[in-house]
Amino acid sequence: MMNQEILAQVRRIELSSRRLMDSALAGAYHSRFKGKGMEFAEVREYIPGDEIRSIDWNVTARSSQPHVKQFDEERELSLMLVVDCSASTLFGSGNYLKRESMAMVAAVLAFAAVKNQDQVGLLLFSDHLEKVIPPAKGRKHVLRLIRDLLEFEPQGKGTRFESAIEGLRKNLKKRSVVCVLSDFLQFGSLDEMKLLRRMHEVLAFEFKDPFEGNIPALGKLPVEDLETGEIHWLNTMSSRFRKKLKESDALVEDSLAKDFLKMGVDHLQILQKDTFAETLDPVVKYFAQRGTRSKKSFGGRR
Repeated sequence: MMNQEILAQVRRIELSSRRLMDSALAGAYHSRFKGKGMEFAEVREYIPGDEIRSIDWNVTARSSQPHVKQFDEERELSLMLVVDCSASTLFGSGNYLKRESMAMVAAVLAFAAVKNQDQVGLLLFSDHLEKVIPPAKGRKHVLRLIRDLLEFEPQGKGTRFESAIEGLRKNLKKRSVVCVLSDFLQFGSLDEMKLLRRMHEVLAFEFKDPFEGNIPALGKLPVEDLETGEIHWLNTMSSRFRKKLKESDALVEDSLAKDFLKMGVDHLQILQKDTFAETLDPVVKYFAQRGTRSKKSFGGRR
């Protein structure tokens, strides 16, 4: 049974996300994703003009003639929300925790999916697979996803993306759109994301708090690593320390952005703001911009 606080949060998130769906995001989700679900149909000989990436190299090697994979468009799309629920997502220097912002973004994506008659599922992970809710349709299903995002108490504190990959392999039987929501603080290598990209279209939503990499001069502060429990004392009065921290954060962000670009993964950074509407502004702009671009077939020819 949901407690009153969780129920109030679910209702607030539903109302806020519905307002967005009725305004700035109306039709944008449809333009971005519809027609991208593709199901394998057959292998045929290569025809000049075919996409190089659609070549089936195994068949090509066996036959000594280039062959490509051909796909048929699916009538409905499966959207899978892969959400990091490690301890670091419980941080927030302002009005909201990262996990609450993740729930809001997930709600917007989920309501957009069901409005377009698509299925939406949820996978929660930390340093192991925490929970999987298979894709389904309907408002009640979306409300259940939001509730689980807000009230679920993970067993793990760390981050291990391999566990999410394993869960997706077992639960996603067809090519889907996978939205990964995380702060990407403990990912290290993104090789697992590269494997995921081979099977599905992947979008990465990076959640960042303004306090991270930009600590104000507040004296000596004890800072706890939420995933390991370690306490570090930081001398925030040192301008040299703050400068190094900012430079280090910028390098990490630049490296992360380049890695996503190489993999062909759309990467969207979401900075925590005072209100949900402000926090969600990059999401609204992303879909509006992508919705105006020419459509590309998902897994097939451009």
